[in-house]
Amino acid sequence: MKSVGLLQMMLQAGMLIPADPSSEIGVFEQFFTDIGDQQSLEDDLSTYSSHLQNMKTFLDHANEKTLVLIDEFGSGTDPKIGGAIAEAILNELNRKKVFGVMTTHYSNLKIFAYNSKGIVNGSMNFDTENLSPTYQMKIGRPGSSYGFEIAQKNGLDKKILKYAKHKTGKNEKAVDQLLVDLQRDKQAAEEQLKAVQDREKQLAKLIKSYENMHKEYEFKRKKLKLDIKQQELQQTARDNKDLEKLIREIREEQNLEKAKALAAQQKESKKELSSSVNELTEDLYYKDVSKEIKQGEIRVGDFVKLKTGTTKGKVESINKKNVVLIVGALRMTVKLRDLEHTDAPMEVQKNRGIQSDLLSTPSAFKTKIDIRGMRKAEALQSLQEYIDQALIANVPSLEIVHGKGDGVLRLTLKQKLKEYKEIASVTHPPEEMGGNGVTIVEFN
Repeated sequence: MKSVGLLQMMLQAGMLIPADPSSEIGVFEQFFTDIGDQQSLEDDLSTYSSHLQNMKTFLDHANEKTLVLIDEFGSGTDPKIGGAIAEAILNELNRKKVFGVMTTHYSNLKIFAYNSKGIVNGSMNFDTENLSPTYQMKIGRPGSSYGFEIAQKNGLDKKILKYAKHKTGKNEKAVDQLLVDLQRDKQAAEEQLKAVQDREKQLAKLIKSYENMHKEYEFKRKKLKLDIKQQELQQTARDNKDLEKLIREIREEQNLEKAKALAAQQKESKKELSSSVNELTEDLYYKDVSKEIKQGEIRVGDFVKLKTGTTKGKVESINKKNVVLIVGALRMTVKLRDLEHTDAPMEVQKNRGIQSDLLSTPSAFKTKIDIRGMRKAEALQSLQEYIDQALIANVPSLEIVHGKGDGVLRLTLKQKLKEYKEIASVTHPPEEMGGNGVTIVEFN
């Protein structure tokens, strides 16, 4: 009670007060207090009279800009009469919208506050097990006076307490006991609630741990399945090399139809494996890819690597979903979703020539080859492998870039093409498309 008045006076004097940063407090023009007993030898009636005089002053002058502090409201006379008068005064102060804090032990005032708009009950918590105050205030419900409990703690004889309880009015005792029981039940409920909240926190941690473990398990399971399929695809590529050797042997025996049948069978088998690998790769690396791109956006100048391989490079330009990548002295165009950031410097081997194991990748057969800069022996080997692969893939035509120069590569190509009876025509495009530096091969 005194703390409330003191803090309000400090605030209005411009002093700092101990309060939460989010606290709100009013500013008042009047302060009315009725705190403490009179410490007089006069009888109770005279003491009560002094209280009533204060109440009259409050009622005459208090308004919505007034703070009223009343201790032991209604005391000093017969409880029933004092309680009734106190209730009437409280009702009038509430009607005037006066602010205030009042303490009382009267049950009728607790009930009146509960049923009246603008008035709120409050109580100080009491430890009923240890019979000691907790000095914690709870707003919203009335509290018991704990008269019998405090008397018991102070050693008052049980017979006296029993007699007093018997003499107490049934209604008064029932209300007081109800408040005690409610306080005890509330304390037990709060302890149970805290235990449940602790269990919920532990359960949330377990659920999160389970989800992380399940996600990791799913990734490893899919990765293992992808690795198996990739190994099968690599084995198919190795088998392709053996098949190429067999096809060359068959071709030398002029049995191209058998070679094409074997090639088609091998191509179909590889197609199924490639499809399975692509599906697993899509599920493993590209699921929710749009979300990943937002989290780590790739920009021009970034060092990146392919998600499904080890190729690394630097981003030269980005056009919507496609990226031009600098890999050593080469440029390549890849999908944005196929890339992820890397801090490692690029290490690119510079090899000249072409990729002869064309069936080892799931991409479509490329009908254009560039042999410029190759030596004769290297060009012959590359051309033989390339044309054999073209026959297996059943492509209708090829475009071979050999350049003009001194004509050595063009003559080498012409010599090699004579070995194939499956060629229908050999021509050169117009000058603007390469002229004699490019040879167009048409198959039957």
